[in-house]
Amino acid sequence: MPTREEVVSAGVTQDAKYMGRFFGALLDPRHEALAGIVSFCMMPFTSLVIHEARAKINMITPSPSLDFSAEAAEVCARSRNSLKLFEDNQRWVTGQLDFYRKEIIGTHSDHFLGNTWLRLARFLEVDLALFTYNGIIFSTNHSAAFHIGIKSKLLFKKDGGAYVKSITEQMGRCLAALGASIDADDPKTFASHITRRALDDSEVRADRYYRQVFNGRETPVLNGLLTNFQAMVNFATSLLVTGADVLDLEYTVFKIRFVTLYHVLASLARLGSDPG
Repeated sequence: MPTREEVVSAGVTQDAKYMGRFFGALLDPRHEALAGIVSFCMMPFTSLVIHEARAKINMITPSPSLDFSAEAAEVCARSRNSLKLFEDNQRWVTGQLDFYRKEIIGTHSDHFLGNTWLRLARFLEVDLALFTYNGIIFSTNHSAAFHIGIKSKLLFKKDGGAYVKSITEQMGRCLAALGASIDADDPKTFASHITRRALDDSEVRADRYYRQVFNGRETPVLNGLLTNFQAMVNFATSLLVTGADVLDLEYTVFKIRFVTLYHVLASLARLGSDPG
């Protein structure tokens, strides 16, 4: 019978190794067009893996070094916490809607709209990117910003790319300390099976799009969050298992699917009982 420490260690190691194989596959030049948005989809789960490892590290022998800056730890905390959706006990339904309206939709609109020098042409400006795979939406730029854990205003700064790189490099070193390797190839993750030709993206005006989906014109912000819910479920049930046997999934894949579906369903139940 495995000890508790052995079970914890095995779970942490499996998660880390999966992430290593996933990110290693994205280094293939053939996946260049997919790497960015797919990495954002996995960001909260990567953060969850690191959080669990750091929380349980005192149970593992020998203990790897998980040096992490305070800022990187905060980013990871926000990213993994985003998975809770309406189950976030600091925001619940009303607080999450306020956050999405101001920090996600509002910040993106402020950045992308009103920049065209010819005012008559500003109706052509867009601020919402929709990403689909085989015609199924799996992410948006709003979803990515919501789950990455980095404040949107920092993302849009001139040195935003360098800031993201500094955080992700720390996460990469942490995963490596836990046993991840980008050189490992088998078993393959979904990143080895996805193809560029199945990916499509389109750009629209968020205020128009969100008034045309789910509950319509009366609840655009809620519709935005529901679009995120939809994208999360589609990612977990479709893209994540590309090339896999759904009856024999890896531990980490099963966990990602479970966490996603649990929080989406729990959030919908909370929305039904407390619509805010």
